[in-house]
Amino acid sequence: MSINEDLWDFPCEIKLKVMGLSQHPLSDILTEIVEKHVTGFDRSTLSTRDSKQGKYISITATVPLTHKSQVEGIYADLDKREEIAWKL
Repeated sequence: MSINEDLWDFPCEIKLKVMGLSQHPLSDILTEIVEKHVTGFDRSTLSTRDSKQGKYISITATVPLTHKSQVEGIYADLDKREEIAWKL
């Protein structure tokens, strides 16, 4: 994945959202991935929301970014995880 850096104004913060089955530890997975690319990521920015039936969970994290490679690395690592069904 390659992003158009002209469309980004670094440094910035993004709201990163992932969704998957609630049986998976998505908060831990997302934190592990973001911490790999962002020094000092604040896990307290995570918020979770369960689906009505409780089958799915969505996790939103506020992620501070300073350069293009962080965005590309995070999304590449998210794509490798089968537990994550959807990301935005």
